[in-house]
Amino acid sequence: MGHTAPPAAPTAPPRRRYEAGAIQCREPVVVDLAGCGHTLTVPCCEAADVRAGAVPCRAPVTVQLPVCGHSVTVACGARQAALRDPTACTHKCGQLLGCEHTCENACGKCLKAVLLNNAEELVEGGLCNRPVPVQHA
Repeated sequence: MGHTAPPAAPTAPPRRRYEAGAIQCREPVVVDLAGCGHTLTVPCCEAADVRAGAVPCRAPVTVQLPVCGHSVTVACGARQAALRDPTACTHKCGQLLGCEHTCENACGKCLKAVLLNNAEELVEGGLCNRPVPVQHA
């Protein structure tokens, strides 16, 4: 048949869930994100913020960067920022430089140097930071 609860101790009036000091529900809930179609599992007390768009989607997505053509994996909520920033590429540049070395810098670092025109040495579309041996006659 059920159980009987002990007599309740005197308490303060109950608080509404959004009032400071209220006990917040930590039960996990799945929330559909309207902007991208992904789902996010969050504590119940955070679900309203997620539904309102205050929490960016953290699902990993692969995007192809338009300037260099490399593909990178970013959080879904950061996809548009990565597409707008040509210096976001983390792939190895790999350009064959005029000094016959392969550029070891991150692609985004090379693009940034080219865009800012402050490359230490710009040779055939890449940067070279390696010392070139002196050839004697």
